Amino acid sequence: MRKWGYVFANEWMKLIHRRRFWITLLLAVLMSIALSGTLYQWEKENVSGNLIVEMKQRIEMYEQNLREKKKELSEGTSEEANLSDLKNQIQLEEEILEGLKKKLHRMQQLKSSDWDQLTKSDLMKLKQTMEKYQTDSQKEISEANRESQWQKYRAQQMELQYHLERDIPPLLPGELTAWKAMNQLMPLASGLFLPMLLVILVADMVSGETSSGTMKLLLVRPVSRVKILLGKWAVSLTATALLSLCFFATMLAVHLLLYNPDGANQPHFVNVDYIFGMGKEAQIVPIPLFEEALLIPEWQYIMGSMLLTVFAMMAVASITFLCSTVFKSPMISSGVALAMVILGQTLLQQVQNGKWMFWLFSVHLNPGSNWSGELSAAMDASLPLTTGIVVLTIWIGVTLLASLLYFRKKDILNA
Repeated sequence: MRKWGYVFANEWMKLIHRRRFWITLLLAVLMSIALSGTLYQWEKENVSGNLIVEMKQRIEMYEQNLREKKKELSEGTSEEANLSDLKNQIQLEEEILEGLKKKLHRMQQLKSSDWDQLTKSDLMKLKQTMEKYQTDSQKEISEANRESQWQKYRAQQMELQYHLERDIPPLLPGELTAWKAMNQLMPLASGLFLPMLLVILVADMVSGETSSGTMKLLLVRPVSRVKILLGKWAVSLTATALLSLCFFATMLAVHLLLYNPDGANQPHFVNVDYIFGMGKEAQIVPIPLFEEALLIPEWQYIMGSMLLTVFAMMAVASITFLCSTVFKSPMISSGVALAMVILGQTLLQQVQNGKWMFWLFSVHLNPGSNWSGELSAAMDASLPLTTGIVVLTIWIGVTLLASLLYFRKKDILNA
């Protein structure tokens, strides 16, 4: 054990004295800032910063249009057919304007101290809807669709109760916070950008020393090949965890500076499992099981997702480490590892069939989606967090074992 500790310490010192390590860390920080800034700029251009102000502006626009059309109608300058159309337009816009005013009043009430009264009223109406839904036969929809809709009602009920029990006002529909923005970027960050950085970092852990010839000097020491490789692998995973945490910490800090920091205690469903039924036209209907799900604060979900993603990145690091062990050239090992990541993401986008795709490591690179049930709904298969953890663990174990078997038999001293 002491020899293995010596190997680990020696490999770690070698890693932190390499320029590649610090360049990759700097790239992680810069990339997370760039991703956060790009999303913020897009949201700024396409989403209103103040939803209440935007709603007031829409109401003013409709009121101005109504005034002009009513003036035109009162003057009677148009033909009789046009006047009829004008009356219909006025009636339609009045109905739209009335609906917008109701929405504005609701939004203002949600942002006032009376939000709990509105939430209690919503909860009461929802319970009445659920009672009516249970008694209605609704023969026009399938049993699977009926159960799916019931579960959605159940989810709404749990969320409303969460807000009331914890005295946490709900957000406005479409309101964006730092925590929601983080959740939007997690799939892109964990599916592409972080794996790319890890390939750069880990791809020459073994192949770099093999190509330079320093591996021969390491092997003549009285330390077994297994301990040498395990030491390098452990350093790879430690560096992976450090890089991933730096990436996410920077991203979260930037989001908290750019976006509304509120919303940390908003509810988020986890442990949502799915079953699948058939609709009337043989369409697969995902049915979430919210009775067994949990509601946790948004910040806990984001933090948990980040830690789970660190574990997923260790699978990427282990795959890259295997490539580094097999191929002598760091360029080839990094190319093969990156190709596996890109191919996995391509298959995920094109096939999206969880019945066999779930064995791919790329499916589970964002374990937060397993945890929340989003992955199960997207792939029409039950893929809970335990499945993702098991699949990633298998990839880590198999790639490590393959690396050990190959390295033990590899003729390095005579190469």
